[in-house]
Amino acid sequence: MKKGSLLLHPLETELLPDLETLYATLHRIGFTGDAIDEQSWMVGEQFLQLLTFMGCSPHIRLEPDSEDDHDYCHISLRQAEAPQLLYSNHSRPCRCRSCGKPVVQTWKEFDAGAGIWRCRHCATLHKRLEELRWRNDSGVAVCFVEIHSIYPGEAQPVDSLIKQLEKITSSAWRYFHLHDQVL
Repeated sequence: MKKGSLLLHPLETELLPDLETLYATLHRIGFTGDAIDEQSWMVGEQFLQLLTFMGCSPHIRLEPDSEDDHDYCHISLRQAEAPQLLYSNHSRPCRCRSCGKPVVQTWKEFDAGAGIWRCRHCATLHKRLEELRWRNDSGVAVCFVEIHSIYPGEAQPVDSLIKQLEKITSSAWRYFHLHDQVL
């Protein structure tokens, strides 16, 4: 049974980092280890120091049990041509920066490509996705670093990892968790 994922992404939703620099940085700081394929890696030697785990004894499997096992902790890159909205079955919609209430009632009403979003409560116009208040269970971007098999709320990146990502992209980064992702 899949646990979920922890995802990191630039706050600038249309920013696609230089992928070679991103790969090299994640490997240099020990976050990623050996390549699984072109866009997936085993965890690196410093992985456990670059995430803060919650709870008294989280169970994180760092290697597969068999050749067809994909439910272990590893890292991959997700990228899209346009900003992609990711959320879970139980995610609550993003909120208005002015009144703090949900911009839409359900995710089905939200169009990430609309270009302008009006709060249904206070009528504030949001002209950029970055202006909306995102929770830690949804996000929108063209590039995501995904850490697989992390239960929602089980881990979060430490400041030094976020600072490395910000340094190579000149953009703020954030994180969120997915569980039972809606496609």
